[in-house]
Amino acid sequence: MPECARRGFGRLRFKMVAAALCSVIVVSVIGWIGLSYTNQVATVVTRTTDTQYPLLTNAMSASNAMRTLTRTARDIRTSCDRADGSHRAKLEGGLSTEFAAIDALADFLRHTDALDTERTVRAAKDELELTISNLSSLCDTRETLQISFEEQRQQALATVAELDELVQSMHSYAGTVFQPARTESNEQDAPSLEAALHLAHISIHLARLSKDLARAHTSQALGYTRDQEAHLDILAALEGERDFLGAAFPAQDIEALIARLSNILTAPGGLHDAWRRTRLFDSGMAAQILMVSRADNALAAVLRNLENDARIQYREATKAIDDKIVESRFVVALVAASSSLMLLVAGLVFASRLTRPVERLTTHVEHLRRTDDLNQQTPLRLVTRSDEIGTLAQSFEQLILELSNARRRLEEESRQNIRIQYDRLTAAIESIPQGLCLTDADGRLLMINTRFLQLYDLTPGQVHTGMSLRELSKLCREQGARWLQQPESEQEPALRDTYLVPQMLDFRNERTVVVQVADTPEGGLVSVHEDITERRKQEEQITRLAHHDTLTGLANRTLFRKKLAAAQAEQEGERDVALLCLDLDDFKSVNDSLGHPVGDRLLVQIGERLRHCLSDTDRVARLGGDEFAVLLTENVTPDRVTQMANKVIERLGRPYWVEGHTIVTGVSIGIAIAPRNDFDPDVLLKRADIALFRAKQDGRSTYRYFEPEMDDHIQARRLLEMDLRNAIEHEKMELHYQPQVSLDDESLRGFEALLRWRHPERGFVSPAEFVVMAEEIGLIDRLGNWVLRRACQDALHWPEDISIAVNLSPVQFRNEAFLDEVRNALAASGLNPTRLVLEITEGVLLEDTDHNLSLLEALRNIGVQIAMDDFGTGYSSLGYLCKFRFDKVKIDRSFVNGMLISRDSHAVVHAICGLCTSLGIETIAEGVESSQQVDALRQLGCKQSQGYYYAKAVPLAETLDFVE
Repeated sequence: MPECARRGFGRLRFKMVAAALCSVIVVSVIGWIGLSYTNQVATVVTRTTDTQYPLLTNAMSASNAMRTLTRTARDIRTSCDRADGSHRAKLEGGLSTEFAAIDALADFLRHTDALDTERTVRAAKDELELTISNLSSLCDTRETLQISFEEQRQQALATVAELDELVQSMHSYAGTVFQPARTESNEQDAPSLEAALHLAHISIHLARLSKDLARAHTSQALGYTRDQEAHLDILAALEGERDFLGAAFPAQDIEALIARLSNILTAPGGLHDAWRRTRLFDSGMAAQILMVSRADNALAAVLRNLENDARIQYREATKAIDDKIVESRFVVALVAASSSLMLLVAGLVFASRLTRPVERLTTHVEHLRRTDDLNQQTPLRLVTRSDEIGTLAQSFEQLILELSNARRRLEEESRQNIRIQYDRLTAAIESIPQGLCLTDADGRLLMINTRFLQLYDLTPGQVHTGMSLRELSKLCREQGARWLQQPESEQEPALRDTYLVPQMLDFRNERTVVVQVADTPEGGLVSVHEDITERRKQEEQITRLAHHDTLTGLANRTLFRKKLAAAQAEQEGERDVALLCLDLDDFKSVNDSLGHPVGDRLLVQIGERLRHCLSDTDRVARLGGDEFAVLLTENVTPDRVTQMANKVIERLGRPYWVEGHTIVTGVSIGIAIAPRNDFDPDVLLKRADIALFRAKQDGRSTYRYFEPEMDDHIQARRLLEMDLRNAIEHEKMELHYQPQVSLDDESLRGFEALLRWRHPERGFVSPAEFVVMAEEIGLIDRLGNWVLRRACQDALHWPEDISIAVNLSPVQFRNEAFLDEVRNALAASGLNPTRLVLEITEGVLLEDTDHNLSLLEALRNIGVQIAMDDFGTGYSSLGYLCKFRFDKVKIDRSFVNGMLISRDSHAVVHAICGLCTSLGIETIAEGVESSQQVDALRQLGCKQSQGYYYAKAVPLAETLDFVE
């Protein structure tokens, strides 16, 4: 064989194709044999399905239909006997289904060329159909005859009833006629008894006849001869009795009734004639039933034969199918077994030629994997094969050679990369800011970086690889390292889980080092040493900042509360602890007038003075803003606390020199004592604050001890605050108006709107109380806007030349939306803007002067007049009158009230009137209460005045009297 052909036939592909072709041939032979037997079985099954099975089915259906028709015919016969029309109900559903079943059988017989049987079946079917139709017609005639019979029977019963009634009347008549004669002679009783006897016989005959008629029916036709003879005997007896009674009674009526009764019974068309005709119909009915039985028998015979033939043929076909199936199973099993044996032999041969070389190659590969020796040669028998296995072995041999070369190159490259990575790791370890120490599982030093040596002032000569961890620790301790918390052993701290708890050590009191130790996968330890000296200093600074005030350096609220709680815990309720809450008086005016930087420096000096007032055991803190607190823990007696409070008030009340300014400020103090007032630090602070509030109310620059009544006052103030919120929410406030009068001609020039609150329980509440409260709780804007809108609405009730003045709060004036509120109020009311006068205090101009001046200019641009209220009582500067030209200036009532008794007050009023006249500003004097004040103000040049001299503030309705 040529080499190319030998290699071609030796290829695995050819072998696999040949094996697959043999498998296809074997499977095709098995399939052909199975298909042949399947066609034979299918032929038998088809013949059975197309002939025997339909014949059997149709024969059984026709048999069932025949039985149904026969049963229907008998039911019709039974219904005819009753003659009540029930036979129609039997035919209402129709018998088309049964006749159709018989026709289907006949059609199938014609289709199978069984023509004689078909004719027999159709003849029987036609005869049955005709017989049932005749039975239905006979039943209809029988029903008609029964109706006529029933009418005759009812007439006969009626006639019998009339006769019976007549007989009863004759009984009565006989008793009446023969009664007189019976009294005269007993010999005359015989005729009357005889007549009564004959009448009784008639009644008996009538009762028998009535009984027979009551049960009479056409179904009695078979025995009508006996009944007819009985009826004729009764009629003859009645006629005989009639002849006897004719001599004694008038017998015309009874004779006519007997004649009529005889006619009903015996005349043509009477009862006896109906019985005779019924008997004739019964004979015809019997003939029809015989015809049904004959057709039934004929058809039943045919159907039994057909059914038997069909069953026999069906069993034969089934047996043939079973035989073919058994035969095909045997043949197919034999062929399949032979084919399987052939395939098994071929598979074993194929496996020996294919799998055994593959197993050898696999064994060689496993050996290479276990020994990791790539220099072993592949078996020669595998390499020299000419099929794919030989090619695979050659390729594997080449691959192993390439892998061996690549392995040598990779090992060399890996050594170089490891050296590079080691150098990089060493550089990285050397560059980290922490000291690093690495030991093996035996506690021997593997690696240490330069930072570690620097932390402990070690030289490279003192440390070497392989030294024990104990030696290294000893060396560090000799250099000055010590644990801040001594570990359980002299070595590194014991391992806890995977990571150890960080330990801290001190080095020569110069630096603090934190040591973090962790496990390595090899069982050794790696410890990181970090210098946290600067971090600790920063943390301490942060802690100090968190607990101390950055401005004064005093303790803040957080630290002070802790000190207070600690002091109470130390005293354990056996000794008192005093808490003093301090608040500077009028500190806000310092910030407003001199600026916040000056205020801050003032707070620093106040803090220094507080420190010098206290002993070493006392504590002072700044709680926030201008609030301070003092804690007294030693020798806390009422005298010492009072002395300390007076000392603080005196020291802090001395003048301060800050950036060239001399500042005098006071301090108010609230005092609470623990445990007398409470144990809880927060409650104690609250109660000291309540006492402070009372001190401010009582005149400031003083002190007050906490008393339970103060808490009641605070609660009452809280209730008042809630009522104020409700009053503002539901607009329960009122506006009263005080007239402003010209001093020249005593004419009305305008009204000032004054806010009033009528409390449901307390009555009128002072505006000085609730207006300040509204400012504190943030409702002054809403309240002021309501006053502005209401005043503009009410001013429409006055003449055009009457103005309305509305007071503004500094808080309200700072609102960015205030200008829009004024415009909205004017637009909503339609009030001329020139009639509206807005009164501001001097405090408004102390804050953000440029902004306030621009707002005042904007208000003037829309036509609103601006008035300066309480001029001369605050921190006002005459420069404000130059920066902004006010329309009006109101002289405070304190000057007006003292101008007649105080030359100073008179001089101030004179100066204000003269200044305003020079500047063209109209002046208004407040609080005028006498005519002498009016005359004095007129002489000083004041233009207008208002006060109780003219009228108190009144509601809108009462202002109309002033206008008129």
